[in-house]
Amino acid sequence: MEKTILFPTDFSDCNTKITDYAIEFAINLNAKLYFCHVVKTTNPDGDPFDSSQFKEEIQIKLKDAKKKSEAGLLPFNVSDLKWDLVILYGDTPAEEIIEYAEKKEFSFILLSTHGKTGLKRFLIGSTAERVVRHSTVPVLTINTRKFCEK
Repeated sequence: MEKTILFPTDFSDCNTKITDYAIEFAINLNAKLYFCHVVKTTNPDGDPFDSSQFKEEIQIKLKDAKKKSEAGLLPFNVSDLKWDLVILYGDTPAEEIIEYAEKKEFSFILLSTHGKTGLKRFLIGSTAERVVRHSTVPVLTINTRKFCEK
């Protein structure tokens, strides 16, 4: 059975900075990497959703990683990556991620955390924490705090 990694992303600056880790994991494990984005079904603007912007962002990131790889700055060859984009729809990202990962029997979920604690985490909530607590699929988290310090 093919190894598969689900990599949920909100395409924030912090989240995209760990994309190189996700790519490296997938290549080293000879796994297919599924970039995953959850779109709220209750869109306050009422704008139609266009997934092409996310595919373009991934392709730009992969081109950047390929250039780094060719320059010897990354320990892997991006052209070896097998990947796809999954768009999920729902109002609770953690539930959508868990349901999809379990249904498709992913090998594991690779998820970024922002390292919020205390009141901020309580008020805002944590998708990563909910996924870790409730998923039956193994979850590997990467704290993005060091990538996002200003």
